[in-house]
Amino acid sequence: MMNTTARGGNLAIGAVAAAALGVGTTVLWYRIQRTKEKENCASLRSIQSEGRLMVSQDEAEEGHQMALHPAVSMHSLAGSSLQHVAVLVVDCQPVYWDNQSTIRKTNPKLPQNISKLLTKARQLLSPPQIIHIRANYTFKFAQNFKLLNPDKPMPSDIEACSWAASQVGEQIVVKPCFDSFHHTNLERYLNDLQVTDLIICGLLTSCCVLFTAQSAFASGFRVKLLDNACSDRTLECHKQTLNHYGSYCFEVVNDLNSCFCTVPLSIQSNLLVNKVSSSSSEDECAELYK
Repeated sequence: MMNTTARGGNLAIGAVAAAALGVGTTVLWYRIQRTKEKENCASLRSIQSEGRLMVSQDEAEEGHQMALHPAVSMHSLAGSSLQHVAVLVVDCQPVYWDNQSTIRKTNPKLPQNISKLLTKARQLLSPPQIIHIRANYTFKFAQNFKLLNPDKPMPSDIEACSWAASQVGEQIVVKPCFDSFHHTNLERYLNDLQVTDLIICGLLTSCCVLFTAQSAFASGFRVKLLDNACSDRTLECHKQTLNHYGSYCFEVVNDLNSCFCTVPLSIQSNLLVNKVSSSSSEDECAELYK
């Protein structure tokens, strides 16, 4: 512990000194990160050999590579294109919309905005990349939820609102609790599609949308939330959720162009071998919306 602390202290001092001199701070930062992550990987392998952590050497090395490139999608260093994008439409069911005047008041244009998102997604993506999440809470979850929230609504079926209905070939995932990844096949399904980026919208911002976004982030996906395609019981609750967690575990976007424009190509060009200018990446995005 003392040796690790000492090394960390020396590295930090070196970084401060280099910053003060204004010489090669970016290069130094990467050298520091490389040193730290090599130590972390060695620790992981040591723990694994003692049987205390089920992680392979390849996984340890993968963690090392991801930490060296923090600006790149954690799920894939290979880059991102529309074939690696999926849309999640969360809990757009009558119980959470038709029967909830406060939620409709918070964002009366939600149906229109989700319809636009689905229209654009159907133009740019294949049907399996569009995923509809439906709530159908299990007995154990429902029982405890009702004890805490006797006045909150519970879904009686998994039918969607007309403006968020699925089409042929699109996937429906039924979740037993707030988190769309918990006890569902969603993560495996996305991995099978080689999805790296998720666009999430739906109901409610501070509950199932947030739980799903955080779980997606924890699973290694890059996440975008479309602000005007989510809603909550109050506008304040909606905005506070986005303010608290936006840019922390997901990106908040306000238009369709930002949803589908997977810009990391320009970022990766500075970190990986591909040399793609930021202007060409922006041009690629613009081409989609002519």
